[in-house]
Amino acid sequence: MKSVCITVAWLVTAQLARAQRHHPINISGTPAAGHGITITADPAGTALAGSAPLYVIIDAEGKSRQLAADTLLLSAAYRATYTVPADAVVLTGRLYDGRQTDDNNGKAYVFPVYREMKVVPFAWYRMSQLAQGRGRWKKTSNRPWRT
Repeated sequence: MKSVCITVAWLVTAQLARAQRHHPINISGTPAAGHGITITADPAGTALAGSAPLYVIIDAEGKSRQLAADTLLLSAAYRATYTVPADAVVLTGRLYDGRQTDDNNGKAYVFPVYREMKVVPFAWYRMSQLAQGRGRWKKTSNRPWRT
């Protein structure tokens, strides 16, 4: 049963990663826990194309909860720097122009965190939780008992 759950989590994460091949937020190199990264945005082809100023909202996710949420102003070259929290296992990102948000249809753009060139433990599991709406992201619910 455990191997079935792991396989399902891996398949969901692989599908999410495959769907994100060409997205407007990129991170230089591999995001490592406790180290700085450069975030680059390419809003061309999105609803935010030509918007100024442009921000990126970065959420650092831990094993079971959100650790930090930061809003970074992108430079004229659409770049910003960020230091990954030491306890982070996943980073999520969204573009924001002050009115609209490009959040990958409510799923944000997801990046696993690395340590010594390997994905940190729990990263794939946390990514699958977030993709299924069991983490911070909320799916639309049509259940009548929820208000």
